[in-house]
Amino acid sequence: MIKMEWNTASSSPAKRVYAITDFRVKYLETWAGVLEQYQKMLGYFIIIYTRFFMSFSVDTNRENKNE
Repeated sequence: MIKMEWNTASSSPAKRVYAITDFRVKYLETWAGVLEQYQKMLGYFIIIYTRFFMSFSVDTNRENKNE
């Protein structure tokens, strides 16, 4: 979660200081890794999809022009 402390070090009024706990930092790092894997999978999907379907549509367009 988030931890909060009061900063009373200066002569100005006390201020709240917020920080993410170590547990949440690790949690966010884990999620960042998961999202990177999803991004790679989607990248591979797009490559495969465009190679198969885009070449198919180009071939189909060529056949239609030849008729």
